[in-house]
Amino acid sequence: MKKARLISMLLLAAILFAALVSCGSGTEGGEVTAADETAAETEITTSVYDNLPTGDYGGYKFRVLNNWSNFAYTSFGEEGLTGEVLDDAIYERNTMVADLLNITFEIQQLRWDDNDKAFKNSVLAGDDVYDIYFNEGSYEAVHAQNGYVADMKDIKSLAPDAPWWNQVATESIRIGSPLYYLYGDLHLMYYECYCGMIMNTTACQNVGLDTPYETVSSGGWTIDRASEYVKSGYLDLNGDLNITADDQFGLGMHYHNAISFITGVDLEIVGRDSDNLPVWNGLDDRFVTRYTAAAEKIFGDKSLVCNSDTPGIGSLERTVNTMFGLGRLIFFVEPLGALGLYRDCDFEVGIIPIPKYDEAQDEYYSYIYRGAPAMGIPITNTDHERTGVVAENLCAYSMKLVRQTYFDVTLDFKRIQDKQSQEMLDIIFANGKASLANVYGWANFAGDLSTRIGKGDIDIASFAASKESSLVAAIQATIDCFSK
Repeated sequence: MKKARLISMLLLAAILFAALVSCGSGTEGGEVTAADETAAETEITTSVYDNLPTGDYGGYKFRVLNNWSNFAYTSFGEEGLTGEVLDDAIYERNTMVADLLNITFEIQQLRWDDNDKAFKNSVLAGDDVYDIYFNEGSYEAVHAQNGYVADMKDIKSLAPDAPWWNQVATESIRIGSPLYYLYGDLHLMYYECYCGMIMNTTACQNVGLDTPYETVSSGGWTIDRASEYVKSGYLDLNGDLNITADDQFGLGMHYHNAISFITGVDLEIVGRDSDNLPVWNGLDDRFVTRYTAAAEKIFGDKSLVCNSDTPGIGSLERTVNTMFGLGRLIFFVEPLGALGLYRDCDFEVGIIPIPKYDEAQDEYYSYIYRGAPAMGIPITNTDHERTGVVAENLCAYSMKLVRQTYFDVTLDFKRIQDKQSQEMLDIIFANGKASLANVYGWANFAGDLSTRIGKGDIDIASFAASKESSLVAAIQATIDCFSK
């Protein structure tokens, strides 16, 4: 799906949400025509945004506790225009919302650990210090368990099913019926945490491989196909017959990102019951089959994947990250925020999704790194409806003013737009899921399993058996917290 088509479909969804128009199919077969898309883009300016919740808050200072990341873009707004296109788009968003609602913004940005301390101190003291906040998802999971955040499902001014909020991603971290966190367009680090396969297209072509854009588009980017690239990508560059950091690899990756391949083949480590509560059902045949395929075919030959165990990796000059920048990896599995590190590379950079299990799998699924921030409302917040009005407007105008700018900046590696990678980014963002087991860190089961698949270890039955009692106990402890 091309990016223009994706945006147009989102606009159509937005119009349906507003319940102001009734869109026809456009053609007999249900295909949306260019005229439909143009009408949708016109209608969006006069319907959805006009029906956002409104208010006049008399200059109220809206207080945001924001997180800082060492790998991702996290700005929630600068004090003025900076000349940086993305900064300025966010500034324009904030200015528009501030003018519409007669508010100002006070934004405090702290590193994840300092953010956690500031947030908890304010809640435990019973102080109304922040209207909304963001931190890495693993911290937010602890806050939810401890009752530090408000349930947003009954806030009338919020519309979680609106197109600027991401329902699939939100539901992937939701437990039970409360709605403690929302993923959406208002915070760009959320996008930065989608994992994909960053690609050195130059190296790919140099070893006689076609860049797999068309394969992805046709639905054929599978574990089997990806394994061919990984195996073909290795080159003994110095001819010493030893596999070291001086060579080229088909794939490079930190072990904690190997969970991307579990999500990619459509597996969930921990299931849900009829009440949307986490439940451990063991590893069924489907899980074992798909996990084993990824472990054997992608990581079975451990020497062909560059990771922390590769001889020579670990010095400042030779890390997995710098290996990609040096042109020594064809694929690098990492959150998309890492793209910013490679703007000045002397080779062409692309992006594709994590492979599917097989062509029968309907969709590509992208792992959302556990650090992805969602919006939460502190339990000490005294006016949830006002907060909902501001948040809804911020998120809606992020979709209108910020998202497209972000897509362009993310893909502008060398001031040249890679149109094929734009399509790939649409696919990556279409079905993003966080791993509930990883976000909540139950018995570190997900983290250990990620390391195991990254090492090509297929003996997961005994591993699961050894961890089962501690995993079940940890899940139950979380359920007990949510039941209080």
